Amino acid sequence: MYTFSHPNGLLFATQFAQIALVVTEKAAFEDMRLLENRSNYPMCAVNPSRILPTFSDAALREVVDSIATISGSLEIINYNVEASS
Repeated sequence: MYTFSHPNGLLFATQFAQIALVVTEKAAFEDMRLLENRSNYPMCAVNPSRILPTFSDAALREVVDSIATISGSLEIINYNVEASS
């Protein structure tokens, strides 16, 4: 028998955190699929340079702002990697 512990809780241990992330994302995916691809918390990761080599961060912000104006529900919340100037 094994006993697992971590001073900050088991989700700080990689072997449990990775599984918890996968299960959470699978549940969110199934939720969106069952609701015809709709969820209260959709998220998308975008790398502008993968859309087109000439598509910039500024162009992405313009697209997001245009969609937000129409739908009222789109915003950039995080920049994981931002190109240096």
